[in-house]
Formats: sequence, C-alpha cells, structure tokens
Amino acid sequence: MVANDLQLLSSNGSTSKVEDNHEESIPLIDMGLLESGSIEDRQKVIKQIGDACEEWGFFQVLNHGMPLDLLNKGFANSHEFFNLPLEEKLKCKHPKGSLPIPAGFMNDMISKGVPDAKEMMFIYSETSFGARFNLWPEKPANFRDVGSEIVNAATKTGLHMLGLVSESLGLPNEHLPALANAKPRSDMFYFLYYPATPDNPNAVGSTKHTDGNILTILAIDNQMPGLQIWRGEKWLPVTPVKGAIIINVGDVLQVWSNDKYKSVTHRVVNSPTKPRFSIPLLLGPGHDFVIEPLVEFINEDHPPAFKPFVYKDYLLARFKNKNNTSKDAPEISIDYCRV
Repeated sequence: MVANDLQLLSSNGSTSKVEDNHEESIPLIDMGLLESGSIEDRQKVIKQIGDACEEWGFFQVLNHGMPLDLLNKGFANSHEFFNLPLEEKLKCKHPKGSLPIPAGFMNDMISKGVPDAKEMMFIYSETSFGARFNLWPEKPANFRDVGSEIVNAATKTGLHMLGLVSESLGLPNEHLPALANAKPRSDMFYFLYYPATPDNPNAVGSTKHTDGNILTILAIDNQMPGLQIWRGEKWLPVTPVKGAIIINVGDVLQVWSNDKYKSVTHRVVNSPTKPRFSIPLLLGPGHDFVIEPLVEFINEDHPPAFKPFVYKDYLLARFKNKNNTSKDAPEISIDYCRV
C-alpha cells in the first residue's frame, strides 16, 4: 500500500502567471568533457549534475549520446501520425476506462475539469510491465521500429545519466541504475503533440505536475518553447538548446535522496501560432519496487522524510486522480507519502 493510503492533499497553490526572466535558465552541461578521460573533467561534470539536481531539478545536456538523426526520424513520424485523420489515430485508442493504466493514442486528457490541449501516443518499453497494453500505429509504417530504437537509446542514455547522478550523491556509479533495473520495469514513453491554439493563447497542454518516476529524458523538436518550471513563485520558461536534451528529477529520486534532490513542478503551454512536438522517456523502477529514502541519506539530522510505498500503488493513484474531472481536484504528488 502507499503511505497514508494516498489521502488527498491540496495543491501547491501556484498561480498561472507567466513571467519571462531571461536572466535565469536551467543549467546546460556538456557531457563531452567525459571523453577526455580526465578525473578533473569527470568530477566537474558530476558536480554540475549534482548542483543542477539540488538547485533546479532540471538541466540540459549536450553530447549526450542520443543519435540526433534517430530523434529526427521520430519527430518526422510524429508529425505524420498526428496529422492523420482522427479516425486513423483512433485505431490506436483503447476504450476509455478499459485499462488500469493509459496506453495508446490519447486525445481526451482532462486536468481539473479542463481538457488538456494536446494529443499523445503513450507507449511502454518492451521490457516494461505495461508493454502488453501497447497499440502501435500502422501509419507511418516504420513508427514502431523507429520508436523502439528511440526507447532503447533513451533508456541507455537515461541509465548512463542516472549513474552520474548516483556519483553526484556520493554513491557508486552502478548503485542507482541497479535499483532502476529491477524487473519488470515501468518505463513510459510518449510522442506528444501540442497543437497551435490561435483561439486560446493561454491554452495549457500539460497542466502543472511533477514527474512520478526516477529521471525523465526529454527531446523537443526544433527547440520549440512551451516548457515552464515553477521557480521563485513564478513560471520560468525553459529555452531548449539545439542538439541538447532535457533531464529532470522525478519523485522517486527525490525520495531516494531523502529530499536532497527535488522533483520540480512544471507544465507546458501551447503556442497560438505553431504546433509543438516532444518525445519524453520516463525512466522508472520495477512496479513492485518499494520506494523509500536510502539509508545513506538518513541520520540524526536527516530522518526519513517519506514513508515506504509500493511504486505501482503510487502510479495507479496518480493515473486515477488524473481522471478526476472536478476543477477542484487536488494533485497527487510525492507529498502524499511524507512522514
């Protein structure tokens, strides 16, 4: 069971006000420094990652190892798929309420009683417990092959990044990836489409939330803006850097680190003039895995901040709450599991 039976709490009270602040930006880290083999360069990168996880919860990485040509193929397929007639896309849609967890094409997501201004293909990696629910599009013909390649590449990159995060916490490189590799996995993969909304310049495609997984790896087509993080009591826009991918801390990593690293609230706003496409991979632990603060981060000054919970219970509670159509629906976050 999840700690406290996931009794509902109120939201964080953040407003919808958007304020551009060009003096602030999430950190940009060049992973190419690791290629030098220098201990000093490795320590520099690891410190940058640790500082970013602790102070921001988000950062961008260059020279990350994800093949850009493969991502471009994925985005080309994404453009083609989401431009298909609705009846074609609906071939990949499960009947509403037929699954305990979402999968396939989705175009009817609701947040606090308001429809999300987006469409998506929700895919589980082939090693994930949810893979049996996958519905791959028939068009484009290579959608599944390219998508599977991207999942594999993103998973490899995500586990590599998680190893560096592990080092930044003072743990062996393999420590956190070993926890993430518990089977069966629960990695979730999306093709996301946020249409232009000329009639609603304030449209929100993804309402404010934290990611419920370990680490998220996000690629954005053509550096299209829209992602915003909640920082300093305002929404801070994230400007994607060409050739970079975005990494952010999830709820599980916040729990494992006993609040040292933060899973930060974020959202996506639509453009009134241009569509936006993105491909995130949410790296998760085994669905039966018990999540709790690691003993390395517990002492007299830092007692456990969270009660143990089973990961799948937390996921199911989040998905169930997502179907709550009330505009007053509270948010499911890791705070439900606090001591």
